[in-house]
Amino acid sequence: MKISFWAIAACFLLAVLIVISIPIPLSAQGSRSESTDFSRSEIGYMEKPYRSYAEYALDLILRRTQNHGLGVSIDPQEYIVGPGDEFTIYFVSGDIPNIVCRIGIGGKLFIKSVGSLEVSGITLQDAVEEIRTAVRKNFTNTDFDIQLTDFRLVQINVIGEVMQPGIYYAPAVWRVSEVLDLTGGLTPEASNRKIELRGASGEFPVDLLRFSATGDKKANPFINKGRTIAVPSHTETDDYVTISGLVNRPRIVEVSGGDHLADYIAYARGTSGDLQDMTISVSSRNESEVRRMDGADPKVLDFVPSPGDNIVLAWKEGKQKFGTVTILGEVTHPGKYSIASGQFNLNDLLSQCGGFTADGCSEMIQIYRLIPDYVSGASIENLNEGSLPVGSSNFSGSRRDGFAYNKVSFNPRGSMDLSQFMLTDGDSLFIPRATGMVSVTGAVASPGLIHFRKGKNVDFYLKEAGGLGFDADEHRMVVYNPHTGGRISADEAGELFDSEILFVPRKETGTKP
Repeated sequence: MKISFWAIAACFLLAVLIVISIPIPLSAQGSRSESTDFSRSEIGYMEKPYRSYAEYALDLILRRTQNHGLGVSIDPQEYIVGPGDEFTIYFVSGDIPNIVCRIGIGGKLFIKSVGSLEVSGITLQDAVEEIRTAVRKNFTNTDFDIQLTDFRLVQINVIGEVMQPGIYYAPAVWRVSEVLDLTGGLTPEASNRKIELRGASGEFPVDLLRFSATGDKKANPFINKGRTIAVPSHTETDDYVTISGLVNRPRIVEVSGGDHLADYIAYARGTSGDLQDMTISVSSRNESEVRRMDGADPKVLDFVPSPGDNIVLAWKEGKQKFGTVTILGEVTHPGKYSIASGQFNLNDLLSQCGGFTADGCSEMIQIYRLIPDYVSGASIENLNEGSLPVGSSNFSGSRRDGFAYNKVSFNPRGSMDLSQFMLTDGDSLFIPRATGMVSVTGAVASPGLIHFRKGKNVDFYLKEAGGLGFDADEHRMVVYNPHTGGRISADEAGELFDSEILFVPRKETGTKP
């Protein structure tokens, strides 16, 4: 029996396809004689970060136009231009076309009708001035503007204490912290104050604690200045300063040279009151004596602590009188905070704790306050000279020493002037997480969860649920809020808020939620 050439070719192709479709274990990438005991979860852990980054990098390389939408603000004195950066010269005169030019691999910028300029390796401000001077010689009778319209990609090697060390690609306008996010973040052993960005022109210190606490951009430079990010371990040094007492976030801070007392207070999220009403005690591990300073001294903030110092802020005699409050849930820095003055309001507290997170349901603030037993729940709103928010109040928790915790909830449909809500000693606040959903139940065509849309009213959610059922009693519809525990008729509700429940009863049963 004769077998044709095409039949043999088809069989060979089929065999190749079968072979390449067989997954090769990770160990086979090295020596095939080595056995492997990787679990599926371990393989997934190793592959997933790389795969997501690879897709991101490929998208950057193939779709460079997306760099226009990075939404960053560039300091022209800080950004260093280089090969791949694109400039556009916009002419005011309509008969002169705009000129688009990009720095070549050799570092020169060729401008049509002008010539070549050596601009690589200098600041954006200097580059723009050199381009302006050269263009002005050839275009003397018109005004023009020069803009950096596209950014180059930077190849950067990340080494040390990060979750996924390796070579990464990122826009040149990114800062060190953004590239570290690509690696999966720092390890628990990493130093966040002694990171280095290394390049041909030297080493640039990176202090992420200072950047996050003070917003100092010099502590988090652009990656275009270097080629390697080195993250050391904090265990390599024992240089620490402890700051505690009347600060909003007591902590142990790694020393990074040159920090003043004002810096350490910033790292601790500020003082819990007026510094003038405090004394500062500094004890050293090398000396038995304790140094005491007056917070009212204008020079006290310039004091430079030494490694090993323990800094404690305390009230002066007769100044401790305000107490503490606790805030939990969806805020940037949950925890216990000192009431800074006799007029400490909710806005002051939110400012100290960093405000709501992106997932915080800011309309549903819950307040728990110790109220004397003889005060009824109905009069709880009068305890703070009318400053408590309009909302539901109810007993919550056990009685203790003649007091009981009562819960007060903000009414999302009432006025919410947070600066008018004064806090008192012992208050606890909780900010719930937004669900992104509204529930429609009862006599509707398709009851269930519907994506929350801010500002939308009852009619919108009824339509999303398929409309009223044939037996719906639309005159008795109610809106229930699971956070406040309150309910209101649908006619009075107006817009619905995150997590609320719209209940449509049936005519024949008169069912209630």
